[in-house]
Amino acid sequence: MASIGGKGGYCVREFKDEDFPSLLQMDREMTEELLPAGEPYSESWLRKITATDRKTYKSWVTLAACSDREEKPSSPCGFIIYFSKMDPRWGAKRKGRKRKRHPVRRDSGPDSACSTNDHYVELFWILVTPGHRRRGVASLLLETMEKRVRCSAIGPRVREYRLHCLESNASGLSLYERRGWFRKVLKANYPSKGHSSWTVSYTHLRAHETDSY
Repeated sequence: MASIGGKGGYCVREFKDEDFPSLLQMDREMTEELLPAGEPYSESWLRKITATDRKTYKSWVTLAACSDREEKPSSPCGFIIYFSKMDPRWGAKRKGRKRKRHPVRRDSGPDSACSTNDHYVELFWILVTPGHRRRGVASLLLETMEKRVRCSAIGPRVREYRLHCLESNASGLSLYERRGWFRKVLKANYPSKGHSSWTVSYTHLRAHETDSY
C-alpha cells in the first residue's frame, strides 16, 4: 500500500486490518503506562472504529506509521485515530439557543475562549512504540492528519482540531504546543477518577502559521 506521507526514515499509510494486533497491543501498553489503574478500550469497540469494512463510525480515520529503512515491510510503530464532527455550538447559535456554561479552569494563553465552528476534528489518540519515540513519528502522524483534513471535502468547513491530553503527560503536551496547539480547559477526573486532562486546541489560523514544523 502506497504511503501518504513520509519524513526522516518513516512513512504513513492507511490502516490495514492486519495491523489490528499491533494497535491493540499499543493501546494496552499505553493504558498501563499512563493510566495504571484504568480500563483499556474493549477489543470489540476498537475493531468497530478501525475495521476497513466498518458500517458505523464512518467519519473515523486510522493511519499507521512504519519505518521505511527496512527492506521488508515493517510492522507499524505508531498509529493515529481521529474523526470529524459538526460542532453543536454552531447549531445552537443558528437556532438562537444559549449554550450552558459550566465552571472550568481556563488557560490564560491566547484563544482560550471557545469559538463557534461549523465542524471540528477530534484526535482520539496517537500512539508510538517506545523504541521509535523522539524520532519525529508523532509529528509526522499529526502533520499527515492535518494535511489530509485540509485537502478533504470538509476541509474548508473545519476551523478547529481538538484533543484531550493527560495533565501528567508532559511530553505529549510539549509536542502539541511545539506544533501550535494550545491548552484551553483543564477537566478534572477525566478520563478517570483521580486524573485530569487538558482540552488542547489547534485552529486553521495556527495551522497556516506552523506548517514549517
